[in-house]
Amino acid sequence: MFTKITEADLKDKGVIGLPDTPGLSTSDMQKKFEETARDVIIPAFNKLIEDLANAVGVSGASNVGVVLKDGSAGNLQQHVLDQNNPHGITAESIGAMDAADVQKAISEAVFNTGSADMTKAVYDTENRQQDVYKYTDDAIAAAITDALNGEV
Repeated sequence: MFTKITEADLKDKGVIGLPDTPGLSTSDMQKKFEETARDVIIPAFNKLIEDLANAVGVSGASNVGVVLKDGSAGNLQQHVLDQNNPHGITAESIGAMDAADVQKAISEAVFNTGSADMTKAVYDTENRQQDVYKYTDDAIAAAITDALNGEV
């Protein structure tokens, strides 16, 4: 069973409540400063670690009171490894950009740097996925041939 550190555990521990001039030797004053950590916090922490380690057959999450959305005690390790967004976090809920916002921001950044002159958004608006220079050369050659053949 896990227990909390209480005011009773802290009573008369540490330097709180000592007079401005406590009248202690250097060694005793050092011990007084360390007293809360050494006599209260460290033992309580070590007991917690031992209790968690000794909880055979019980998940660590249920030991510390973790409850899943369905109301059941959870397995903390399994929960941490769950990549299926068990808390339903969205980009909006944490103030992050969604995929469309990221794409827009990237496009704007590319445009604003001047490198947009060579982007697909400028030269392949029809998504033809072909070399714009070859396409232009071929179109010019076809227009010249048509003109020479009187087809224009």
